Amino acid sequence: MFARCQPGDGVCAIWIMRSNGTAKRAITPFKEGTREAVDFDIAVSPDGHRVAYTAFGQHGVAARIHIVDMTGANNHAVGPPALEAAQSDWSPNGARIVFTSNIVRLNDNLYTMAPDGSDLVQLTTARYPHGNYAAAFSPEGNQIAFFSDRHYPDLCCEDLFIMNADGSGQHLVPTGLTGGFEPAWGTSPVLPATTPSRITHPAAEPGSASMAREAPCRGLPEILARALC
Repeated sequence: MFARCQPGDGVCAIWIMRSNGTAKRAITPFKEGTREAVDFDIAVSPDGHRVAYTAFGQHGVAARIHIVDMTGANNHAVGPPALEAAQSDWSPNGARIVFTSNIVRLNDNLYTMAPDGSDLVQLTTARYPHGNYAAAFSPEGNQIAFFSDRHYPDLCCEDLFIMNADGSGQHLVPTGLTGGFEPAWGTSPVLPATTPSRITHPAAEPGSASMAREAPCRGLPEILARALC
């Protein structure tokens, strides 16, 4: 599954294909005639039946989490539009979605919600202009890894943090690095080592948090560059 962007107009949609690159088809449509209507930032549900993604620039909302069936049916927004949510990740049991608020602004925070958008819980409270963002559930679902720039007055850099799934116990993971883009976890202890739950840093141990380095931002649509670079 991937985001496919049309050259020139910054419009992106969610597509799926077989592992050998065949049978490509769209899950969400290109929003023709709408500049920078971007579907991006994909998270497949644990049962493989649904996809959470970020819809940028749709219906006057800077960013919002949408959920759609793998067939492309039942595409709908979840959560309050005022949160400008992005960067979603499912809990391993599929009961919660963690996401980042204020994705195109300063002072991001992390929330969880039920997949229908109910039972909203704020996990972090960053002091402006700092932010917490890019959260990922652990394979067991009891912890969440995320990035924060709270230790840098000029917002220059980010550190890797881990907290409990209810937002308690936030603590720095001393990686020796001061930048990154999205945290990921190693394989679940109950899965074969050859079946990663998410893409991980080559040095990551099973069940441990790791730091995925920031991808080049050249060529991204303007709204994504503002939000992610």
